[in-house]
Amino acid sequence: MQRETVQEQLAKMDLDGWLLYDFQGLNPIARKLVGLRGNLLTRRWFYWIPRIGEPAIVCHRIEQHEFQSLDGRLHPFKSWDDMIRILKEVLQGATTIAMEYSPNGSIPYVSRIDGGTLEMVRNLGTRVISSADLVQYFEARWSRAQFQMHLEASRSLMRILEATFEKVKASLGVGCGVTEYELQQFMLERYVEEGLFTFSAPIVAANQNSGNPHYEPSRENSLPIRKGHFLLVDFWAKLKKPEAVYADYTWVAFLDEDIPDRYC
Repeated sequence: MQRETVQEQLAKMDLDGWLLYDFQGLNPIARKLVGLRGNLLTRRWFYWIPRIGEPAIVCHRIEQHEFQSLDGRLHPFKSWDDMIRILKEVLQGATTIAMEYSPNGSIPYVSRIDGGTLEMVRNLGTRVISSADLVQYFEARWSRAQFQMHLEASRSLMRILEATFEKVKASLGVGCGVTEYELQQFMLERYVEEGLFTFSAPIVAANQNSGNPHYEPSRENSLPIRKGHFLLVDFWAKLKKPEAVYADYTWVAFLDEDIPDRYC
């Protein structure tokens, strides 16, 4: 994150600052935005970005060397009381600040601050609001290159879908059929051909299995796909490139000439 860009957004949102906090990886948003991925940290730390002025780093003195490359002034502490005192000084004059907090836990992706820490910061005289809009701006936006990679992955998935339905059609035409698992493995082979990566295999579910949103067909437990069946295919993947973005689709089909008005 560039300090100037963050401060520009803080001014637009009429916030006095953004207080990023983490303890042993509880807040991956803070670690990524600050740039501490991979660092071994066992104590709590805060990174304060005021609307105007220099950022401040509040961390334990035995771990201050891990933060020396960051933009901002170091404020090492040695005890709990010391930490509270320093944090109060750093936040002096700030009344409304953002943290990774979500009212009533409504957005769990950004709800990363524990209740005790939230109470402690509020007791310093601040009003804490959710940083969700800031996180959205700095973490969830795609670059033009990412958008293009998303489109490319999407086109590849559509080619795989077409080949998958052709596979089903051909198997029904000769009367042998294909199982959910076999069709899933066929799709994964196409993933390799298209240069795609996925964290888990696609869902191929026939009839009653389509009602299970996390169904996973296996070689031992897999329904045959037959004429007159309802078929669901849920699939996702991204390019094997840095910063690539997933494409994700769910398609359904009825395997017969005429689609009934109601299918149970």
